[in-house]
Formats: sequence, C-alpha cells, structure tokens
Amino acid sequence: MAAHLIEVEGLSKRFGGFVALDDIDLAVTPGERVGLIGPNGSGKTTLLNVISGLECADGGTIVLDGTHLERWPAHLIARTGLGRTFQTPVAEATRAAELARVLQRQPAFLLLDEPAAGAGEGERERLVLLLRKLRDAGHGVLIVDHDIELLAKACDRLVCLDRGVVVAVGRPGEVRQDPKVQASFLGLAA
Repeated sequence: MAAHLIEVEGLSKRFGGFVALDDIDLAVTPGERVGLIGPNGSGKTTLLNVISGLECADGGTIVLDGTHLERWPAHLIARTGLGRTFQTPVAEATRAAELARVLQRQPAFLLLDEPAAGAGEGERERLVLLLRKLRDAGHGVLIVDHDIELLAKACDRLVCLDRGVVVAVGRPGEVRQDPKVQASFLGLAA
C-alpha cells in the first residue's frame, strides 16, 4: 500500500445532455473514511465509476500520487491500488465475499458502492467495525450509502452530491445540519 493521496479535481461527466458530474473536487488520504451521500441520481455511483475507470471523464483530473489516471482503463487503475465493490443488495455472504475479494489485493484505496444495501443491523455494525480496521491499517475509503446514520458512525468526513454538484463537505455532524443537505438528501424543508 504505497499510495498516499487520491485527488479528483474539476471532474465532469455527461451522458448526452444530462450532466451527471459537474466540476467535482475531492481528495482521500490513507486511513481516511469519506462517505458520499445524496439523493438517487445525484452522481454518487457515477463518481465511483469514473474514478475506477469504468466510465471516462469528460473533464477534470484523477491523480493518484502524482499519476494521472483519468484516461487509464479500469484493469490498470485496479493495479495502482484502487479496489472497487459494486452494489449487491442480496445476501450478506455475497457482499462479504465481494469485499473479501477486493481486500485480498491489499488496495491502498477502496471505493465501496452501497455495501450495506439491504443489510440488517448486525451486518451494519460489522461494516462499521471493518471500516475502523481499514482506517487503522491505512486504507483510504470512499463509501457510498443512503444510510446517513451508518456513514456518520463510520466516516471521518461526508460529501453530499445533488444533481452532480458537491453541495456540502465536512464532519458528519456539520453536513447533517447543512440546510442544502437537509433539503436535497434528507427531504426536510429548507
């Protein structure tokens, strides 16, 4: 795990006339757990797809320790130290097996897409403990989930997307209190 910093600057992605990501800036350091929240369609999974090379960025940069990755194919990006899981809202064993497969390669950074989807309370608690162990082992984690309570327990920082734009960044308590987050993600009146 030699990687020390992954930085995304000015990242954009469009699908025809639809702007999925618009000028996204984000950095994750080793041992940092960053939660990515936002309503459905806000660009969370698209961001993971672009970082991991499954989608090509239309603009901006993705840099891992000084190496630009934005035009690399997914299989080469995976070799740089980025591990990726996908949404698997089925059995706990399936989610655990996918995570174990990714961790076997000892990636410096993990991109986790809704690892707790459909999970029970016990599995969610195990995920929080696992994320703490990953932090202690120096793994940087960018995790997407709709459960803000889970991410507040598990993450050092939250980033809220809405319609492809970052609307809030900060410690979990700060982001949860942000009026834009309450209006867009939590569905509360602004």
